[in-house]
Amino acid sequence: MITSFEKSNLADIRSAINTSLNDVADHFGITLEIGNISFQGNRFTTKITANTVSEDGVVQTREREDFTRYAQSLCDLNPDWLDDSFTHRGLTYKITGLKTKASKNKIMLECSDGTKRVAPATFVKRMMEKG
Repeated sequence: MITSFEKSNLADIRSAINTSLNDVADHFGITLEIGNISFQGNRFTTKITANTVSEDGVVQTREREDFTRYAQSLCDLNPDWLDDSFTHRGLTYKITGLKTKASKNKIMLECSDGTKRVAPATFVKRMMEKG
């Protein structure tokens, strides 16, 4: 029985919540993700983010929507470049979204080595126009 919340027991609680969220997400065909947990003594709070999944399996995040909506006006990028790729130094990068609140590295990228990265819009524009 838990009498107060601490980092150690919150890790177990997070794991149990994620297991339950996965069941719910599978049932409804969406994604559910638990955010940061803040705690003090006998209570904790967290946020759950839900996203729909397109028919082709792409999770429809706010950053994807923001790229389509704001790429042209905020970054002078073509909104149709979402999910397009470019190659740089032997690695392929796919454009996956736009972080509207970021000051410099606004463009979200998925690298062919499996990592997720961010980059300045000027760099992405140069790479995409390069061909």
